[in-house]
Parts: sequence; C-alpha cells; structure tokens
Amino acid sequence: MFAGITTLLLAIGFLSVPSPAYAVNPATVNLGTAGTYSVLAGSYITLGASSPVNGDAGAVGAITLGDAATVGGSTYTNNDPAIVGPRSDLTAAYADAAGRSAIEISGTLDGQTLTAGVYHSAAAFSLAASGILKLDGEGDPNAVFILQTNGAIVTGASSQIVLTGQAQASNVFWQTPEHLVFGASTKFAGTVMASSYVTFGASSQLNGRALSLNGYVVTGALSTINTPAVSLTAPTAPTSVSATAGDAQATVSWTAPSDGGSAITGYTVTSSGGQTATTTGTSINATGLTNGTAYTFTVTATNAAGTSTASGSSAAVTPTTG
Repeated sequence: MFAGITTLLLAIGFLSVPSPAYAVNPATVNLGTAGTYSVLAGSYITLGASSPVNGDAGAVGAITLGDAATVGGSTYTNNDPAIVGPRSDLTAAYADAAGRSAIEISGTLDGQTLTAGVYHSAAAFSLAASGILKLDGEGDPNAVFILQTNGAIVTGASSQIVLTGQAQASNVFWQTPEHLVFGASTKFAGTVMASSYVTFGASSQLNGRALSLNGYVVTGALSTINTPAVSLTAPTAPTSVSATAGDAQATVSWTAPSDGGSAITGYTVTSSGGQTATTTGTSINATGLTNGTAYTFTVTATNAAGTSTASGSSAAVTPTTG
C-alpha cells in the first residue's frame, strides 16, 4: 500500500513540475564588414552635440555632426560605394539573428537575468525607467546572447544592461523588425540590428553598435557609442570529411566549421599521397590519384585571420578504372 502511495506521489510530483528550458551557448552572429561600424543607417545619421562614436559611420543619406560630435573611424555618406558590402553583410547578419531557434521570454526585461542563449519575445522588449537586465556569462567570455522580438525595443530613462560573469558586449546581439528608442541616460550593451530607426536620448550610452537596415540613427546630446573591437580568429577544423573513389580521382566532401567571425575564403584538401586541391565550396573532385592505391583526405579552412588545424582523416578509398 505504501509503495502504491509513494508511486502516486512521485507521479503527481513529476506532473506538477514543468521541464525547464535550458539555454545553450549559440554560435556568434557574423557581422562581416559591418563589424567595424559604430553606426550604419539605411537613411541618414545625426549625431547630437558632444556625441562621440569610436568606429566607422556610414549612411545612405547624409551624416550631420552636432557641435563637438566626433567619429573616430571613417565616415561614408550619400550611399558611398564603400558601404555596399557592409550593408549587405548587415542584411545577412540580421536574417541570421532573426532565424535562430529561441526560448520564449517576457518582453518586459526588468529584473530578468539571462545566461548565454537565443531568446525571443512576441511582444516588444522594454526596460522601465531605472530598470535593469542582467546578462550573465557564467565565467565564459565567449558566451553569446541573441535577443529577438516581433516588436520594437524601448528603454526608460536611466535603465541599464548589466554584463556579469565575463559576458562581453561584443557577443550580445539585438534584433527588431521595428525601431529602437533609448531613454535618456540609458546604459545599453550589444549590437543593435533594427529594420527601422534608432534614437538615443540625451546622455545615453551604447557599448556596441547602432545598425539600421532601412531607417535613420539619431543621437541626443552627450550620447556615446563605444564599439568593441571585432575579434577574429582562424576557423575551427572542418568535420565529417568523407570521400568517394572514382577513376584516378575521388570526390571529397565535408561540413563547414565555425568561421571565427570572418567569412571563410577557401578550403584546402590534402591526400595521404601529398596531392592538394583548393575550393571555396564544401566538396571537390581530387584528381591526379593513382588507381589501385588507397587514399585518405584531410581538409583545412582559411579566413582573414588564418588557417584552421587539419580535420580528421576521411575513411580510406581506392580509385580504380571502370
């Protein structure tokens, strides 16, 4: 009888406690050439008086600087050809961030603490006046936070994004299909990717980037944008290398690795016989092989920061005629 009661109580307990949703550290969002920009706008940019930005600024329209406003990097106006690539990279990064599978959270961010992961709210993201959102890297400086919303992002005066546990602003990404409005004296962190406009209240601070696909970016007096340096590393090693033998050749395929924050520019395939071949895709026909000889293959990936370590070897294959 007691065993039956215990079983029933355990069953009730399992039914009454919901399974928690655990966030997993996602891959970073590759900004490509847009990563050097503090401000990038699909319309115009207006920087308020004494409003410094430390990176590049680019706009399809004009850039207007208030008294003592400064741009630490390069300035590109009136749809300068130099911003065509960065705007394309921003569009790709926005689509990447918006397309990630996510954990649902409340759009009211006040008082929440989030660990690394992808989070989504159907409602607009908001921080009330003096509200605080904590992003906790849990001791991992590579912890990535991606926050998606179906609405806008609006912060009240003196609200804050607080980074703890070695979380880095360079690894925080915000995506909105609408606009973003910073209240006065807001302290915000991360790369903001808005489809529409971005505005800053007076004395607001962004440790990140203000990137607008189609709208304008306007900062209030004494606002600052401090853009973290882009950290690029060589790619990780390709994985799942396989080979299929042919006549004096073999078709080698693999899975693309993490790109280290910079687009992969090519792959090098090396056979156990010393033959090499290069490609920009994830498969290639390796030619010049000797029929009747067994071969294995390894692959490396290269980006602007360097070349990866070699992948694991494929299974051996033996080219043959016929």
